[in-house]
Amino acid sequence: MVGIKEIDNNYQLGIQCIAMQDHRNNHGTIFGGWLMSQLDLAGSIICRTLLQQDQEIVTVSVSNLVFEKPIYAGDVIQCWVAIEKVGKSSITTKIQTNAVRKGTQIVDQKVAHGKFIYVCVKDGKPDPIMRKQ
Repeated sequence: MVGIKEIDNNYQLGIQCIAMQDHRNNHGTIFGGWLMSQLDLAGSIICRTLLQQDQEIVTVSVSNLVFEKPIYAGDVIQCWVAIEKVGKSSITTKIQTNAVRKGTQIVDQKVAHGKFIYVCVKDGKPDPIMRKQ
């Protein structure tokens, strides 16, 4: 994969994709809502690797989401996920996004970061986490 640079051993690559022209805001940079959805998807992908196949998770909280640097159309974004805590039915993650700038191999570290909490659910109610064996 292009420009992958691990943050540290606690982080796993959750998602990598190209920011497109359609993702821009009226300032010409990538819309924060689109980027937030990528962080959320990355977190859920990594959390699902901990769960048994039939378990479902939902996002219940996003905090301290910070957009540090702009992202531009053509940049490759990488969302790196670290599991911070596994509770009875919840998983707390830290997610950091890097950008590989268009036309380069330069990785701009920490363009965005935040904390996302996911809860395992069954029939709309919290369900105890059953880890994969």
